[in-house]
Amino acid sequence: MVLHRDPVAAPSLGLIDSQRGRWMVRRMVVMLLAVAGLVAGSCFSTLRADDEEALQRYLDRLGLEDLRLQHLEGMLDRQSEEGRRQPLARQLADLYAERMINAADDKDVFEDISGRIARLLERFPAARTVALEVARLQGDYRRAESLFLRWMDDRSADDLKRESLSILERITGLLAKHQSDLYAELQSLENRLDKLDPQKPSPALEAELSRVSMIAARATYFLGWSNYYRGVLEGNMGGKTQAFQDSRIAFRKLLDLEKE
Repeated sequence: MVLHRDPVAAPSLGLIDSQRGRWMVRRMVVMLLAVAGLVAGSCFSTLRADDEEALQRYLDRLGLEDLRLQHLEGMLDRQSEEGRRQPLARQLADLYAERMINAADDKDVFEDISGRIARLLERFPAARTVALEVARLQGDYRRAESLFLRWMDDRSADDLKRESLSILERITGLLAKHQSDLYAELQSLENRLDKLDPQKPSPALEAELSRVSMIAARATYFLGWSNYYRGVLEGNMGGKTQAFQDSRIAFRKLLDLEKE
């Protein structure tokens, strides 16, 4: 089963135009300010590392995902110290993962980010983070889901069934491993936060906890549905399957029901 949001009734055309016009003006002002910072960063080779990081935090606060990516890509290209290049590459990999997950339904953006990830990993193989692998697996998941739904419409299409099951058998094990790693990382981050002085919060640590939580939830979501589809297919082929139980465990974990 695939859930879709119900469409929301649109306001009058005049209201759309008025709101859009004001939004576009604000957006252009924000983007011009951000681009000015990017141009300054690229034109002055003496720009300090802390200035680069300050600009990155500024773009983070504005939520300008594409500019954040471009700026971090530029930082990585300009960085000559190997000791700083690897952490930047991993940071960029995680940002690619976040962008890919947020753009899961935008085919053009998804393919663009996929290409940029491939180029990054060619240069920095060690940048292959768990978040990045989960983001890339969602492409395989969507392919398997598409094949499954086509088979549901035509149960005689054994080729669709076999291909979907082959993908699902491969990705469920990977997703389970990534999910386990992500929840372990979440526990570690929560332990670190618990040890902090309540009067001295750590916005950076809290932001990292939020980011990892989002990736862990997405991995669990993919794992739950992948096992469900796998269970349907394996059951149709007459074999015994553990997939339904694994699916149930994943969904209960996603809903934080595993202790109930």
